[in-house]
Amino acid sequence: GHFLYISGLNNYGLLCQDRKQYQKAIDLHQQSLDLLKIHDPSNAIAYGTTLNNLATAHMALGQLQEAEPLIKECL
Repeated sequence: GHFLYISGLNNYGLLCQDRKQYQKAIDLHQQSLDLLKIHDPSNAIAYGTTLNNLATAHMALGQLQEAEPLIKECL
């Protein structure tokens, strides 16, 4: 249940990125990340992927200060 919804939010965020709707993508990736922390905190792959997607959306808007800590957290 929860994981499918969380994954759907992340995928919708990717679609928004493809449409250059970066702020909407950021909001969706952040929602996905917040829900992962609550419902599936041990899913490192999903967490890292979502962090990366969130960072990429920030970078697309030139928000490098927001993107950098997200990328570092993936390391």
